[in-house]
Amino acid sequence: MLFENEAEDFVYQFEIDKGRLPEKAKENPGYDFLSKDAASGGERHIEVKWKKKRGSSWLQLTANETEAMQRDRDYFLYLVEGESEPFDLYLIPQADLLDMAQLKVHARLTRLSNKEKRKSWSATNQR
Repeated sequence: MLFENEAEDFVYQFEIDKGRLPEKAKENPGYDFLSKDAASGGERHIEVKWKKKRGSSWLQLTANETEAMQRDRDYFLYLVEGESEPFDLYLIPQADLLDMAQLKVHARLTRLSNKEKRKSWSATNQR
C-alpha cells in the first residue's frame, strides 16, 4: 500500500491509467491528491472518500474539505465503494457537490466557551 488506505491506492492508479500525473497533496489543502493532465495541463484537486458499504446515501466532509470544495472549481470528490477490489468509483465534480450538499455547522459549546459570551447569547438577555 502506497498511501493511507486501499481507496487512495486505487484512485492513484486510476489517475495514472487516465493519463494524469497524481501526487499526494501537501500541507492539508482540503483534498488528498493534486492530479495534472499530462496532455492539457489541467488540474484536479481530488478528495478521496471510501465507503465500504455500497450505495451509501451520505458522506461527511471535514471543515477544511468543505471550504476547499466551496472555493475550488477544480475540486472533485472521488467516492470509492466496496470492501475491496473491484471497487465502484464515482467522480463527483465541484458543481454537483454544491448542488447536493447539505452544509451543516456543528458548534461545540464547551467549558472553554467564555462565560460572558455565553451570557450574551442567552435569550433572556435578548431584547
